[in-house]
Amino acid sequence: MPMIEWNDVAAPQKPSEKERLLLITAADEFDAQLKGQSEVEVGYWTGNHFRFMRDDSIAHRVARWAILAPCLPNDVRLTRFDPDVRG
Repeated sequence: MPMIEWNDVAAPQKPSEKERLLLITAADEFDAQLKGQSEVEVGYWTGNHFRFMRDDSIAHRVARWAILAPCLPNDVRLTRFDPDVRG
């Protein structure tokens, strides 16, 4: 399996819009008891900010991101993702 190539959120490079990403976020964004810890979530970039796939909420405290597709086995194909038609 390939290495995950993490990108710093402060870098000028941004991912393509609506591409599935792995996001490293501050774990205390939703639970103050987890201060100083991190969590990995699946999300995407809107062109303005990161969002979580689980509930489409804005991911405010992303530290790093990685494109998900290269991390998957070769025989795994992701279906088309369009957050505008989720219900």
